[in-house]
Amino acid sequence: MTKIITLIAALFFFITPAHATTDDVMLDMIEFIEKNSKYKYNNEKLPYVQIRTIDELCQAVYPPDVYESIKDDCAIAGYYDHNLNAIFIADESGPYMVDEGFIETVLLHELVHYLQYLNGEDEKVKCMRELEIDAFLLQDDYVLHKGYPEEQRPDPLFAAIVSTCPSNDPFAP
Repeated sequence: MTKIITLIAALFFFITPAHATTDDVMLDMIEFIEKNSKYKYNNEKLPYVQIRTIDELCQAVYPPDVYESIKDDCAIAGYYDHNLNAIFIADESGPYMVDEGFIETVLLHELVHYLQYLNGEDEKVKCMRELEIDAFLLQDDYVLHKGYPEEQRPDPLFAAIVSTCPSNDPFAP
């Protein structure tokens, strides 16, 4: 519980002035996304942010049979649920990221998905996984822009794999 409070405090107190709100933080990130991408924001309702355990995120994302087979290795940092207009972020950085800048990095990545839905990008892709391409690219730019630790940058191989639509033909482009 202490780690959750510390991470939430980081989001509110260490990255913005004391008077800033979660909405202010998200609006600053959205401005960064707009400046560095094709996505636009027109003052739509911002998503709400929830902090959950990695296990809770894994259970929410995967069907029960899949979750049972991967639960010991599942390491989801966050996700955006467009039906709820909510961003869920893990309460700890997990095995592939570090605490410094974790919430901010994941929040930025998920705000890209939020804007993708607002801009109808989800209707233009072959599969939903393709939405990860821009989210990872913008995450990388943001980490460099903010000077966050290298571990917050997406691994290029991982990003390529999770951004590729599945195919029955292993040799298909």
